[in-house]
Amino acid sequence: MLGGLCDAADYSGPVDVGVAVTGMRWGVSAALRNHLILRHSLELYDGNKYLRTGRFMASVLRDDPRAAARNLVLPVTRVVTMEGYNPF
Repeated sequence: MLGGLCDAADYSGPVDVGVAVTGMRWGVSAALRNHLILRHSLELYDGNKYLRTGRFMASVLRDDPRAAARNLVLPVTRVVTMEGYNPF
């Protein structure tokens, strides 16, 4: 979406993008919670929120938006899934 917006505006410079997830304290991945073997050794997320920002060139947002999403989301995904899930 952001890449398309940059294209529509004929913008090719840097773009600051951020993600915020709140209300996460003591959360756990549903995939891990349902996994019988790991159920007894789950580590609950002890932060209340996850905030991350990044600066990406408009061309990256247009041509490889997954790279930007990976940079912003993968760190928290690794924590809450105990490195057991990579959505990318």
